[in-house]
Formats: sequence, structure tokens, C-alpha cells
Amino acid sequence: FAGNGLTVLVVDDEVNVRNAMATVLGSIGFNVILARDGTDALVCAAEKRHELRLVITDLHMPQMGGIQFVRTLQRMLPDVAIIVASGRIDARDEAELRSLGLQILLSKPFSQETLTRALRQAFHPAPPPR
Repeated sequence: FAGNGLTVLVVDDEVNVRNAMATVLGSIGFNVILARDGTDALVCAAEKRHELRLVITDLHMPQMGGIQFVRTLQRMLPDVAIIVASGRIDARDEAELRSLGLQILLSKPFSQETLTRALRQAFHPAPPPR
């Protein structure tokens, strides 16, 4: 899978995770923007609103958590694809994320292969069931 210069925003409060994601995504051709929490990410998303195509966000972060961030981002940029990646997604969080229309949930840690599969799904979603 090639990013072809598309812009992706990575949101995670752990600097090592942000940097690792930037390295992997950059190596496959994405233009990567990094944010440390939901509040920081909303500023980045507003600044890059015309080029932003995908957001990969953690769920549990200080300031503004992932669910609140996703809700706000969807109102602001409804056409941006979102992947949630977290070390812990409980049943309640998963149900809430699915109710927001999110289908791509990654459990950390994940492999580059798993990330690539999620990227394919984000950019080429399956049609909804009839």
C-alpha cells in the first residue's frame, strides 16, 4: 500500500508511538502530521483541513480523549477517514465507536501488515450490507 503523498494525522500521547507511526507511514509515502492529544489534533486538523485524508488516533489520552476527539472531528471534517488504535478498547468504548460509524479499530501493539490492511480498508471501505 502506498500513501502517494496523502496527509495523515497521528494522535497519541506517547511520543515513541507517534514517532514509530511517523516512520512507518512516511516510509510508505504518507505526509505525516503528529499531535499529542485530541486538543492538539483539532488544531492540526483545522490548519490542514484541505489536505487531511486520514486520522489515526489513540483512545485514552489526557486533555481530550479519543471518543470526544472523534465526535468533534466528524462534525468538523465529516469526510476524513478515522482509525482508532489503542492498547485497550473495552466493550463500551467499542460500541460507542461503532455507533459513530468507525469500523477500523486496531489493538496495540500491531504489526506493519495489520496497519497496512487497516489503511487499505480506510481508503477502500467495503460497501455497507444490504
